[in-house]
Order: sequence, then C-alpha cells, then structure tokens
Amino acid sequence: MPEVATVGVQRTVLADGKVKIAGAGYVGLITHLKPGCLLVAERGTQTRETRAALINEVEAEMAAQSPITIFIDTRATSRMDSVGRDEWSAFGKRHRADLRRVVVLVTSKLLEMAFSVMGMFLGGGMIRVLSSERDMIREIQREVPTFRDLPTISS
Repeated sequence: MPEVATVGVQRTVLADGKVKIAGAGYVGLITHLKPGCLLVAERGTQTRETRAALINEVEAEMAAQSPITIFIDTRATSRMDSVGRDEWSAFGKRHRADLRRVVVLVTSKLLEMAFSVMGMFLGGGMIRVLSSERDMIREIQREVPTFRDLPTISS
C-alpha cells in the first residue's frame, strides 16, 4: 500500500494499554490480547487515513511476532467501501505469511459479503466470518482462555 498520511487521525494509548485510532466518523480500539493476537473493535466507517493507521498498528505487531491472529468486531460498523475492501485485500495478499487467521464478527450483510469476497481472494480459510457475539468470545477464548467480554467503544 502506498504511504498514506494519517492527517486528522488521533492515536491514543489508553491507561489499560489499548490503542485508540479516531478520525472523521471512525473509532477503532486495538487490544493486544497476547503476543501475536490482536482484537480490533470498530465503530463507524474507515477512511484511507484511519485504515492506514490501523495497518501501521497491525504491521507493528507482525514485526514483533509473526504470524498473528486478528479478531475484528464490526458490530458498530455497517459498511466497507470498495477502496477499503481492495486495500485490505492487498494487505492480506502482501502479508499472507504473517497472518495465521482473521476472525470477523459482523452484523451487517454488506460487511459479511465484503469479508467473504476478501476471504475468497486470500484462500485457505484465512477469514472466518461470525454473526454471534457468543461465538466470537469462544473463538477468542481458544487463543486467550481468560478473555471475557468484547470491548465497548466510547467517543
């Protein structure tokens, strides 16, 4: 992905160690569950700038520990534009060897379709799409047995 400036994006490390990415109608909360395992909870729609900031965070984890597992909670997101789908697909292809798996919790049929299409391009069952909060928590607990609840995102 070409370098994208993250102008207008605020990156904040919270007291509990989570990283908050915020900008233009979007908030992402990144939790390091354990080395090589991230949980990203989102609210709103990503812009190129917020997407670039998220990619920076994921690539930093990949540099420290590879391959990684990413859990993505999109319950508070209803759409992904085609640019975002293409950029995340390109990211997945570029980092295929660095990704163990991606598990996505969706409530939007549009997002379910977008992640299914990305999964087809990446192949090998790389992306698993879930529609139940309970199923997502169980998947995370397979990696981190002490995990209890998905985070809520405040402004």
